[in-house]
Amino acid sequence: MHDKNSNKPLMTNDFQKDVLFYSVQLFRQRLNEIDEICECMKLFGWHRDNKKESLPLFGGIQGDEYQRSLGNSQQAFDRALSIVKRYSKYILDISTYAHSIWSQEFKR
Repeated sequence: MHDKNSNKPLMTNDFQKDVLFYSVQLFRQRLNEIDEICECMKLFGWHRDNKKESLPLFGGIQGDEYQRSLGNSQQAFDRALSIVKRYSKYILDISTYAHSIWSQEFKR
């Protein structure tokens, strides 16, 4: 049907393999970055049912120091996650423009 109604071939072999493989590699890298974010959410997220849970209590002489350190880590993660949320529309977009924005923000 296509051959009868069009003078253009249905498929061409003039695509650039390097561009295709680069795009696939870039997309795989993006998925790895998303996986890294998810792993960090498990460690520092402390959210359940969209509510923030309290941090665990540490006993002993250095318990307060551990508590403070974990709290600081959680706050830093929350700040980083808010940046990721702000640019989430670019999360799976590997176009040149979106990639440069995502790369800048993800590496902060």
